[in-house]
Amino acid sequence: NVLITESAGTDKPVTITQMLERSEAVINAEFVGNAEHRAAVLDMLGNYYRTIGDLERGKSLLQDAVELLKKSPDADLRRKTTCDYGATLGLMHGQAAATQMIQGVVFDRDTHPAQAAECLAYLTDTLGDTDPEAAVRYGELALRRLHTDPRPSPFLEASILASLADAERAAGHSDAAARDFRKALDYYERAGRGRGADAIVVRNNFAVLSDATGNPK
Repeated sequence: NVLITESAGTDKPVTITQMLERSEAVINAEFVGNAEHRAAVLDMLGNYYRTIGDLERGKSLLQDAVELLKKSPDADLRRKTTCDYGATLGLMHGQAAATQMIQGVVFDRDTHPAQAAECLAYLTDTLGDTDPEAAVRYGELALRRLHTDPRPSPFLEASILASLADAERAAGHSDAAARDFRKALDYYERAGRGRGADAIVVRNNFAVLSDATGNPK
């Protein structure tokens, strides 16, 4: 809330990106003595920039977050920022470094199943274009890890299924991809996000698959 009110304190409209740019200055001053709070906000900002395609900026912020947490007792936050940083590196063609970084979190015995599953889904996304068969294996492993959670998140399950279906499509497994696209949409509905941006991406990718396999309608 502080970030929003302080960064948007003007009588002129601001874009989300402008607001977040101002937020960087706020957190550097506000949380200078609290590494965990500062890293958590840097992680949020870095993930935002990754989602809009500004990978360089996202990488810089996430790298700062990881550095801040090297000696932190908050192991969960450290694991999260490490996976987020790895996901960004992977999209920038640093796949070997990303894989090593993310696997370190996934195979940590203290990593929560949902956190491990999300990290594995990052590897599915990272390898989807260059090694789709490996991407499929990571996606399937992500689902298995998620299902060890007594109360798996429907939204996370939908996200993993969407990544897995994309990898299956790239690997030429059209039937499996169609099945998992349908499942992903079902889980988005269960999560109350059947008309959200993530579900729209799945509908688009499912449509591309359907057209390519002779079902343009």
